[in-house]
Amino acid sequence: MDHRGSQRPRHPHGRVCGGGCEPARSGTAGGAVTSLSRFTEESARIALAHVVVVGDRLVHHWLQAHGAVETLSALLGGSLAGARSVRDERRLARYRQRLLAEEPSRLIDLALSRTAQVQARVVTPASAQWPANFDDLHERAPLAVWIRGRDAELSDDSLGVLNSPMVAVVGARAATHYGSTIAFDLSASLTQRGLAVVSGGAYGIDAAAHRGALAVGGLTIAVMASGIDQTYPAGHTSLFETIAAHGVLVTELPPGATPTRQGFLARNRLIAALGLGVVVVEAAARSGAISTVGRADELGREVMAVPGPVTSMLSAGTHALIRDGAVLVTSADEVVEAMAPLLSVAA
Repeated sequence: MDHRGSQRPRHPHGRVCGGGCEPARSGTAGGAVTSLSRFTEESARIALAHVVVVGDRLVHHWLQAHGAVETLSALLGGSLAGARSVRDERRLARYRQRLLAEEPSRLIDLALSRTAQVQARVVTPASAQWPANFDDLHERAPLAVWIRGRDAELSDDSLGVLNSPMVAVVGARAATHYGSTIAFDLSASLTQRGLAVVSGGAYGIDAAAHRGALAVGGLTIAVMASGIDQTYPAGHTSLFETIAAHGVLVTELPPGATPTRQGFLARNRLIAALGLGVVVVEAAARSGAISTVGRADELGREVMAVPGPVTSMLSAGTHALIRDGAVLVTSADEVVEAMAPLLSVAA
């Protein structure tokens, strides 16, 4: 499952052609054909990230077989083969229409400008900083990610924080004092044991987890459901700045993207993939944290839950997880013990 020990093939790519890639007119309304040769794999992935939905298997297979530049060219020219249904054809048509309307070169230059404004950078699978655990997502892996913080200044051959052993700590937004205290203390103790803490930057348990790690000088990663130049929720501007100074902010959405319900659900799979295990501190029977658990279980991650008062609806979800086989944990030592087999593989 963990790929840290393997060498990923590295595709030749430079920095994106800032200041204006050669316009891509393959298949434009005027019928003119222009070479895409000045686009790199990285810049093509930036363009694709603006239009391709999460989990598009057809586009993923094209990327694996032909690379991002050829995939972009095929989309623009209407020649991306392999559609198996009318739905596939309509989806590809929507991608093409948006690319033609907004121009890949313009999308790329705007994304790069906004990325630079917040001192962030783009990371693709060709970089050593690409989280190896994202490979476990297969066709649901991000096309690219934007990162801000400690890793943004590293060279492409440096592994960085996103390839550190991590544990996800998640839970309810409307957390109780009990839940927030547990999340804070647990995260602080986990980072003192050498694990980075990953969460979603939301109110409640997420925020307490990030703050607990930061309080003891530990590493924490916030996976955003918006563009790297956005802050959501707005009340966490200060927290996000602190995370950027001492940890990493990461998102698969291009700059300027605002949060959507679909974006939050998609974000949860990245949290699940980054962590070798996920701890649910507090959650109602139906919550975003439970969806994160579902993704973690699919990926073979360790699922853990903290028990709470039987009178609290915000512990109903964690109690259900424990009944269904999640490991009951009440301390960092118990989390590390539960994750020991996965940690030994990652070492």
